[in-house]
Amino acid sequence: MSDQSEASLHPDLKECLSRIESVRKRAQAMVEGLSQEQFNWRPNPKRWSIGECLGHLVLSGEKFMPRIEKAIQEGRQKGKTGTGPFKHGFMGNMMVKMSGDATLPPKRRFKAPGFARPAATEPLDDTVRRFFSLQDRFEAAVKDSNGLDLGAVKAPSPMPVMKFSLGQWLAMTSGHQLRHVWQAEQVRKDGGFPA
Repeated sequence: MSDQSEASLHPDLKECLSRIESVRKRAQAMVEGLSQEQFNWRPNPKRWSIGECLGHLVLSGEKFMPRIEKAIQEGRQKGKTGTGPFKHGFMGNMMVKMSGDATLPPKRRFKAPGFARPAATEPLDDTVRRFFSLQDRFEAAVKDSNGLDLGAVKAPSPMPVMKFSLGQWLAMTSGHQLRHVWQAEQVRKDGGFPA
């Protein structure tokens, strides 16, 4: 299904694809020519390195992508199609506003859950490879979502007894990626960044 033209995508999905493309281009520019030392350099002990920002996105993406992909598959099997407007749950909408908002700089900061806390030293090549592999999977999932009811198709959240709609998952994921790529860009722009 991921061969659908972007012209036929629902506007919510076009917005997600636009964010993915921005994340991809900005991350490519940011990691180009980096050394291992630069990748793991922290501006101060309380701020993450570029490697930690991307490592966090890898860990959270590897946890969430299977949920998104399974929701898409089950939505297709159950015939949960629709063209919108889609209805999304209140709690999921709050989570999109709190953690998946694409506003930059981010308005709020959150402590990463244990499963998404990166190592203090991330291996540059492996982390970057996994990050861009997840971008490919995410882009395919967004395209595969077209035609589904983005409000009725649901996937469980890591929080007990909570489910988010597919539309909420896609918005949160793309916004989350933008905020951490922006965070990593600030590291590279820091005056103390190693030459």
